[in-house]
Amino acid sequence: MQHLVEFKKYHLKALNSLVHTGKHAFIRSSLGFDPSMIDTLMRQSNNLVSAAVHIMFKHSIPDKQHFLLGLHEKYRECFYMEQDVDPNMKATIDARFK
Repeated sequence: MQHLVEFKKYHLKALNSLVHTGKHAFIRSSLGFDPSMIDTLMRQSNNLVSAAVHIMFKHSIPDKQHFLLGLHEKYRECFYMEQDVDPNMKATIDARFK
C-alpha cells in the first residue's frame, strides 16, 4: 500500500494536470514536450499501470504479487521510483504533505 501513497505523492498531480487539461496540457500544447519530460511521463504511467496490476493481483491472485517486484527489478529503467525524484522537488513535495 505504501507504493500507492508514494505514487500519489510524487506523480498524481502532474499526470492529472496533463490528462485533465490542466496547466501542463496548455503549456505543452504551445511549447511542446521536452524529451526528458516524455521519458518521465512514460515511466510515471508505467507506475500507474503497475499499481493497478498490484491491486488486481491482491484481490484475485494474492500469491502472484511478487511477480511485480521481479518486473520492477528487471525493467528498473522503465519505472519512475522515489529515488529518481530530484531532491529539491522531493523536499518541496514532502513539505506539502506534512
